Parts: sequence; structure tokens; C-alpha cells
Amino acid sequence: MTTRSESGRRIPLLPAGVAAAIRRTAVEAAGMGLAVASVLGLAALASYSPADPSWNTAGHGTTANWLGAAGAWVSDFGLQVFGAAAFFIAALPLAWGWRLWSERRLARPWLRLAAAVVALMALPAALALALPHVHW
Repeated sequence: MTTRSESGRRIPLLPAGVAAAIRRTAVEAAGMGLAVASVLGLAALASYSPADPSWNTAGHGTTANWLGAAGAWVSDFGLQVFGAAAFFIAALPLAWGWRLWSERRLARPWLRLAAAVVALMALPAALALALPHVHW
């Protein structure tokens, strides 16, 4: 944030060191948030139970998913839409979050996102060819 002086020159609101520290902390927090969300998604997928109540199952009793009903819904949706590739979708933010948290940058994020979309389209086909007898 900047303001203008009487001469029209921009005057920064915060000193450069403080602004850089705030930016660095925000990037670290975003990386940590991505990593935590990814671990929660992987936990939900790892504890998936077809008997849990979800989008297309009316279950009774307690939910077996480690994250409760929300985990059951998320894992069911991920596995119904993406199959085993849902684990890739859940693990990818963990890698990106670690990178942001440790190195504080993610080089060419749009290229990485485009490559992830291409990999997401190819991965289910590759898994279906590699594991033809596995039925979800």
C-alpha cells in the first residue's frame, strides 16, 4: 500500500522490511494451509468406507471415516468422480504446500497447474490399464 506525497511521489505505507516479512509469512501460511488440507483429504480417502452415509448411500449408525461425515462425503465424491486418481489430487497440494512453506516460492504456478490437469486426465486411464481387475 502506498500513498502519494505532495510532489506526486509514492510513499510506502510500511517499511520495505516489514512488507517483505508480511509477504513471507503469508506465503508460509498459505503453504501450511495447503499441506494441512492435503493431509486431511488423504486421511478422508484412506479411511473411506462404502457403508458411510454420502452422496449416493444412506447409511445408518456411526461413520467409519476418520474425519466423520464430512470426510465420508468428501472421500465418496472424490472416488466417485476421479477414482484412484483422487489420491493424486489430494497429494498434489501437499507437495506444493511443502514447497511454499520451505522455499517460500512456487515457480511457474500456472504451468504446474496445467501439467496437473493433464496428469489428472491421463492418470485414471493409466491406472485402469495397470490395474484392470480392481473394482471400486
